[in-house]
Amino acid sequence: MDNMIIYLAGKVDASKHGMMKFREERSILGLGLSSGSFHDRYFILNSSSLRMYKDVRSNRPEREWPGKNLKVYLGMKKKLRPPTCWGLTVVYESKKQEKPERQQWYLCCDTQTEMREWYATFLSIQYDGNVWPQNGLQQTRVSRVMPDTRHGNVSLIPLRGSENEMRNSVAAFSQDPLALFRDVR
Repeated sequence: MDNMIIYLAGKVDASKHGMMKFREERSILGLGLSSGSFHDRYFILNSSSLRMYKDVRSNRPEREWPGKNLKVYLGMKKKLRPPTCWGLTVVYESKKQEKPERQQWYLCCDTQTEMREWYATFLSIQYDGNVWPQNGLQQTRVSRVMPDTRHGNVSLIPLRGSENEMRNSVAAFSQDPLALFRDVR
């Protein structure tokens, strides 16, 4: 967590761009069998959106999602056979009343440092730059049922939730980063 705070302190604005390997969660004929492989894509993340381009020189984004509507998790399903072990699982749920939509995809970074930078930038955007509040959250807490944060056999760390949930999940990961993968079969 300290590395992420140091990284964010050195930035003027909360934005990040760079190449990552991308894979979309799709099912073949609704059977739950995933299709596709990882492809290199250029991403730009800023305070308003996450944009994906086919390559660096593209003028028009292939896709665009509002940054505040994204849930980001450290890690991904092992069965996807990611090209690196430094991955993020991203879930987008649209708020449209007439046709709610849910998309899930996976991003692989080349290094742990790069993954931390992307993760820190997502946190900074979603919490308006206040990643780790000094005085705690001053909002009233709303009770809710916690969603299942397991994808396959790997527990993922949610970016949203109460301050204590965030601290506990990040603290558990930082104590033993490989603990998440010990129960994977």
